[in-house]
Amino acid sequence: MPVAKHLLGLPKRHVFGTAKVGEKGQIVIPKEARRLFHIQPGDTLLLVGDEQNGILITRPELLTDLAERILADAARAAVPDRASGAAEPDPNAPAPHSSG
Repeated sequence: MPVAKHLLGLPKRHVFGTAKVGEKGQIVIPKEARRLFHIQPGDTLLLVGDEQNGILITRPELLTDLAERILADAARAAVPDRASGAAEPDPNAPAPHSSG
């Protein structure tokens, strides 16, 4: 089967062939795909669909990993950039007086 190569020479994408849909809507994941992705009988897989591009079958951890990356990126974006030279407030400094 054709295998695309990653930029560093590592395999990245694979074509495993076709799968026929049975009467009950079941498909058989090709043996080589099950071996490569360590899919065992009884494993739960996540199916995500896009009406233009088709169906993606992956492990449910994909969503957890993606959510963690998004939240980490958001947290980094919320932290002020210390390299910008902006002074941080001194927690021991006296409070400013207001006139009025």
